[in-house]
Amino acid sequence: MVSWHFVSDSGNGNGSGLYLNSYNDEIAERHKLQDINKQKPEKLSVRTPLGEQHPSTASTTNNSISKPSLSDYYMYDESDPGLAWIGGISEEATKDAIETCNNASCKVHLVVSHCDKPLDYIFKKFIKSRENQDRVASIAIISKCGNPVVGAPESEHIIVEVITLPNVGRCDHSYAYWISHVAYNDVDMYGDDDIVYFVKDNDYSFERWRSFEDMLGLAMINGFSCAISQNLDWQKGLGLSYFHLISNLRKFHIESHAREGRHSDFSARELEKQNRGFASTYKSLGVYADYLGLELVQRYSPVCYGGIFATKVSQIRKRSTKTWDKLEESLSRADNLEEGHFAERLWASLLVKPLTRKVMDQLDSRGKPVKCEGQLQWYCGVLALLD
Repeated sequence: MVSWHFVSDSGNGNGSGLYLNSYNDEIAERHKLQDINKQKPEKLSVRTPLGEQHPSTASTTNNSISKPSLSDYYMYDESDPGLAWIGGISEEATKDAIETCNNASCKVHLVVSHCDKPLDYIFKKFIKSRENQDRVASIAIISKCGNPVVGAPESEHIIVEVITLPNVGRCDHSYAYWISHVAYNDVDMYGDDDIVYFVKDNDYSFERWRSFEDMLGLAMINGFSCAISQNLDWQKGLGLSYFHLISNLRKFHIESHAREGRHSDFSARELEKQNRGFASTYKSLGVYADYLGLELVQRYSPVCYGGIFATKVSQIRKRSTKTWDKLEESLSRADNLEEGHFAERLWASLLVKPLTRKVMDQLDSRGKPVKCEGQLQWYCGVLALLD
């Protein structure tokens, strides 16, 4: 019998009522605590950026800072340049990474953003084999729209938790909430070598998803993997990459958005209603990243579109809890909001291993950034193959 744990409140789950008020009270209280903490000395933390060593953990006999090894950086698989261009790795590298996961006894956890769709696709279509299903240790379902959870995977060894939240921030808020409130709090359940898959309650564009195994291998090697690779039909011939020029990506902003995959068309009135309060006070993705404390210092970074990805728990814990708290709070102001599109384009930068200078030089030689206009304004900063 599957183990279910419900975390809910008496609110109706549609973005109003007691639960929303209590959630907003929690956010306001956290802001107060942050203001108080600004006046206090910051606590020492061993969660420092890659390659740095916190003074509290440094050896008293060796003042040198430890240097990261090659495995601390993104692996750009030169054995298949075309695959590497869209963020993939070879089948052999994937098998080796999964073997590493097996040897480390790493577990898999699912975080599902739920509104109104059944979840049976997860085991029927995505994690189909019994071997891979047995890897799954827990499933956290973040349910927001007041609808019952139907079709959740069930197994004797899986712990299933349903967390009811107000309908704000869509999938990006769901993920940020889980990271901010759960990922740091149970080191026994969530080991550093474990892999967390962040998925939605629908399999929209499933034909373009990477396999469960491919995502597992990529996350083990590069710390992060994206379900959808750059192969949309209208992009054929452009050779668009997984990688984006940061200076252009920082300029990204949009004025409105109609939700894809859930409804086929909208009236003008419905579109206006959906986009009421959409615009962010942060005028661009770059300004938003600065607010989060995310330093986009490299020339290039991967971008994951579609809101379905996987990451190692260790990559989550390398970021400051302040960054995750800010992300969650900023995504809680509305349902359809511009910050969600900023967050979608920043998940990879937040979680992936850094690129080496050699990889950036390879990207320099292979690609050119496209103009942020027309359909490609949604892919601002993306690299296209040189003619």
